[in-house]
Amino acid sequence: MQVTNDGKRALRDRLADRLRHEARIIIHVTWRDLPKRLAVTTLMVGLMVYADRVGAALAVGAVIVASESLFVLIYRHFRSLGTERELSTRLVLANWINNSLSTFAFCAPSVVLASVPSLPMTIAALTWIYGVLVHITNTFVAMPIYNRSQVIPCYLALLVTIAVAAHVEHAPAPLRDWWLLVAFVAVYASNTVQTMTMQRDTLAALDRARDEAQARLRELERLARHDSLTGLPNRPAFEADFVRMQAAHRGGGSSAVMVIDLDGFKPINDSYGHSAGDHVLREISARLTRLAGERGIAARIGGDEFALARPDVPDRETALAMGRCVVRELERTIEHGGIDLGVGASVGVALARPGDRDAQRLIAEADQAMYRAKSAAAEGIAVFDESFAPRLSLDDKRRLLRALSEGEIRPHYQPKVSLATGRIIGFEALARWRRPDGRIEMPDSFLPQIDELGLHRELVESMAVQVIGDLARLRAAGLGAGRVALNLPEAALATSGVRAMLIDLAETVPDAMSNLTLEITEDVLISRSGSQLQDSIAAFRGRGALISLDDFGTGFASFQHLRQLEFDELKIDRSFVAGLCVDDTAAVLVEGFISIARGLGVSVVADGVETRAQEARLKALGCPTAQGYRYGAALPLAETEMRLLAEGPIGAVPTRPVTPPEALPPPAGPGAGDGPRRALPYRRSGSRQTGGG
Repeated sequence: MQVTNDGKRALRDRLADRLRHEARIIIHVTWRDLPKRLAVTTLMVGLMVYADRVGAALAVGAVIVASESLFVLIYRHFRSLGTERELSTRLVLANWINNSLSTFAFCAPSVVLASVPSLPMTIAALTWIYGVLVHITNTFVAMPIYNRSQVIPCYLALLVTIAVAAHVEHAPAPLRDWWLLVAFVAVYASNTVQTMTMQRDTLAALDRARDEAQARLRELERLARHDSLTGLPNRPAFEADFVRMQAAHRGGGSSAVMVIDLDGFKPINDSYGHSAGDHVLREISARLTRLAGERGIAARIGGDEFALARPDVPDRETALAMGRCVVRELERTIEHGGIDLGVGASVGVALARPGDRDAQRLIAEADQAMYRAKSAAAEGIAVFDESFAPRLSLDDKRRLLRALSEGEIRPHYQPKVSLATGRIIGFEALARWRRPDGRIEMPDSFLPQIDELGLHRELVESMAVQVIGDLARLRAAGLGAGRVALNLPEAALATSGVRAMLIDLAETVPDAMSNLTLEITEDVLISRSGSQLQDSIAAFRGRGALISLDDFGTGFASFQHLRQLEFDELKIDRSFVAGLCVDDTAAVLVEGFISIARGLGVSVVADGVETRAQEARLKALGCPTAQGYRYGAALPLAETEMRLLAEGPIGAVPTRPVTPPEALPPPAGPGAGDGPRRALPYRRSGSRQTGGG
């Protein structure tokens, strides 16, 4: 019963909507034809008076005048509503009743004239009633409800007219009646010509509307296939065009599909606004179009992700050469508003065999290769290989989020030591993932997943909350831990969400920031040198945090960049420390870094100290602070508390390092911390994340 009632209600609603729609059109058309109706009414009333039917003529004329007057009131009310407001049921009903009454009034002259014993008047009566029928049928054909309601009384009037005419004895008519009929037909003909002219104008308007609709349809089809900003095909269009490209080159060699992701594009939007970002995207699109050539395809398949397909790429070496060309072309600076903007590019390539038309699979493979290129230390190009690990899924993301929310990913603390006293003066918090089975994963195994899934904010928030809680527990136990360093990944530092989260945390926990050192990588100076970075640094420093410039010397930052950023600590990368006793160049560079720090008035920390010789050389060069396996691995909170208990309060008499003698190997096994590391190459993607180390 409920379904039936709902169906009836829906039917009533559709009928009401249809009546309102027709009423709007009818009111417009009726207002347009008002002068014509008044003219023909005058003609027919005059004809009835001539036929000595004065009483009927006055009655018909009065009804029509009253009907038209009522319509004028309806039209004025209609105009006052405007085009947006819905017509009321009363207005629709009033207009329909009024039109029905006027239809009877307009049909009445045919019955009246048919009663006159004159053949010309009978012909005029039949001509008039057929004219009314044709007018209603042609004018209101697009309004079926109204059309039917008006045509029915017309046909009734026609039947009555024929019945009346059949019972009238027609006497010979005077010549003037025939001339009057000719004049009536002439007037009727002129009205027909006018109607045909209006119909021709209507048809022309319909043609224009059809042309405009087709043009809009073509534009919609174009927009459905193309990116509105760059004009490049979108992903569905790229896939369809790739199939056509493969079909056109059946006899050629293999083809290549590239997925290109722009590195460092988001900071341009953050620093210089979306107009600058849009300009960069349009310029990148133009360059890719040129690289595609006449036979290739360039497309925009994501925010800052593009695709490129080229036929006749026979082998891996050709694909790599093409990828290098793409990287060089896209890394050329782009001028905008007097500023040189630059982005990098990571290119993944998938090779298609002749006749291979599975564009979706090839894009997925190229996308997988692109992520491999991002994490590579080389030139940012990778060609898909079956050995590549599959891309992460939503299940992987849920697994990482669960690990973060349930505290499986926790900070371990590696000490920072004063080289003058040998005592701990602080720590660095490094992320470790303790699996439910007790196995501990190092950052290198899960930080790339954090990066790929965009979970930087969640990781930073989890680490910050745990570090602040751990510091509070140490203080409650009477143990001071000094300042604890927390890594801020590049992607997190440039977002207002991470900044707001850390500031909210600082306001919730008093003195939280005054116990933290926030470590950022040197490459941030290049890709995040705009207002977003400056605002974040100023906000953190204003609340008591120190800023440490991590991995110094491994990136492309210049001295000019150092002048643009306010920081408190310079951290020499472990690759230079590792070469101290084996390479004179490394010693010269470390000495230079220390001199730079002194000149800038900031402190220095040497990272990755593992041997007594390295420690002695750093002391000789005047480095005040060191960190590395010579002073201890990164340990969880409980072991850190024991370490501080053994050390005594920070600032007391020096103690020897807590690590085993140098002859013994560093700790190994699950949870043992970092092992000795070789010198690390420059990481082009800036992949160091919170807790890396």
